Amino acid sequence: MKDRTQIDFTKVYGDVPASFSHRVEYALRRCEKEETKPMKRKSTVAILLVALVLALTTTAVAAVLSGTIAFYGQQYGPDFQEKLEQGKLAPGGQSTVVNGVTVTMTDFVIVPDQTQWLYGVGELDTPADTLSFYATGALMPAPGENLVLLADMYEYKSTDPAGYDLFYGTTPEAPEGAPSYADVAKEKGATLRQVRCIANGILDAEGKLLVNTIGSCIVPQTDGSVVFSIEIPSEHIIAEQDSYQISLSIDMEDLDAEGNPIEGTYMHKDWIVTLVPRKAE
Repeated sequence: MKDRTQIDFTKVYGDVPASFSHRVEYALRRCEKEETKPMKRKSTVAILLVALVLALTTTAVAAVLSGTIAFYGQQYGPDFQEKLEQGKLAPGGQSTVVNGVTVTMTDFVIVPDQTQWLYGVGELDTPADTLSFYATGALMPAPGENLVLLADMYEYKSTDPAGYDLFYGTTPEAPEGAPSYADVAKEKGATLRQVRCIANGILDAEGKLLVNTIGSCIVPQTDGSVVFSIEIPSEHIIAEQDSYQISLSIDMEDLDAEGNPIEGTYMHKDWIVTLVPRKAE
């Protein structure tokens, strides 16, 4: 089977909405998880959250403290981490509030790369030089909001143990009898809100979205926040620039006590974030 990072869904299904492509991506990723049980890995969440705090207070985030590099190093191993360390860091700290939820970028890493699948051309005889983009961020209730956040619209349920990562091994296993998201919301008298943030893609110089296969994951944290990652291994030839723009899709919807979506509560926002790589010292 062809790797999903090399699948162009517009060619397979024709001109389809971005949301459909994202749903297919999620379905494929879920199948991959069910085929291979995740390995137990040492958590790097503390590193990620430290980097997030730094990103909120300063733009001078050292690569060694990059939450994105730490996250992908944990997920894909030391070789992949070394690859990201060769890239350029674009500090995070960009933030927006959607329906009582604060979305904050940790940081971005822009990596020299090669693609064997070029959008509009197909598979190449010789790999083309381009750039790939990686990022992490967090969703959390805005100050004064009484919310319980449920990570992801497709992978987690209101009956799952609250705050525990069930797929990526970034948190310890949930203890037996751990309260569910629905339990915590009931105890706090809070609104249960399912949330996600994924990438639409990179914009070109004219602000047009470059169609691309997107990788992402979204991970609940025991403090009630939700960490997300973005991976864009480009299928376009992208040259190095002073800045880049990435389009993010933020979606959320409230759930009732049984975990069913409440009609009329769905909200969506496309958020454009500008990345400015740090200059070499």
